[in-house]
Amino acid sequence: MVSIFGRKQSPPLRSTVGFWVCVAAVLAVAAVFRLYALGESSYRADTITFYDICQRPLSFWTIMIHWIELLGRTAQFPFPLAFTKACLNITHLPATFFYVRLPSALLGIATVAAFIAAGAGLAGKRFGVFCGCLMALSPFHIQLAREAY
Repeated sequence: MVSIFGRKQSPPLRSTVGFWVCVAAVLAVAAVFRLYALGESSYRADTITFYDICQRPLSFWTIMIHWIELLGRTAQFPFPLAFTKACLNITHLPATFFYVRLPSALLGIATVAAFIAAGAGLAGKRFGVFCGCLMALSPFHIQLAREAY
């Protein structure tokens, strides 16, 4: 098999089952690092604002339309905040420290899966698992996935 770069791809893992076991293991490691004690760490100043707005009875569209008034003139575009608030409203979950951070953590785990798929598509299954391992263990990615931004 030849990759899109014209290089020969690494031979596939011994079996498809072996590949999926590796994928499951990498995703489990990613989940542990991103979900363990998710609601226990302290909030930073901008995350406190994020948490405060999630406590209010606002809708997704209210946040999208009135974000300058809610977050101040120097605020960034509020899509993560509106997405989190929409997830909380749809699932009827309380806006606790854990649940406010949960959508970001789940998207971080999904990013690891996307890296596995991209790597497997570029250079084979082994490279995909390797890319997933790098992303699952990346301290920078773990920290960002655990923040409510």
